[in-house]
Amino acid sequence: MKNVGEKDGDEVAQVYIKYPNKGHFPLKELRQFERKSINKGETAEIKISIPVDDLAKWSDESGKTIVYPGDYSIYVGNNSENEAIVATFEIR
Repeated sequence: MKNVGEKDGDEVAQVYIKYPNKGHFPLKELRQFERKSINKGETAEIKISIPVDDLAKWSDESGKTIVYPGDYSIYVGNNSENEAIVATFEIR
């Protein structure tokens, strides 16, 4: 993140996950966020990790939470509509 403005400021990076098309999942789900203060003209870096077990959802079939296999997407931006960074990954 870079502050290109005339004043010091804060930015909130929000990390959303889109789950595979299985079960009844939200379109996107906020999984992490981090607020950073950034001085004018400076750049800040954030590092966020989401353990695979944190992606578990309830399964009526098995009667417990499971991590569903399939294609996932991760979106990072400053709000739920902003998709400044997009990546995909597969869980088998």
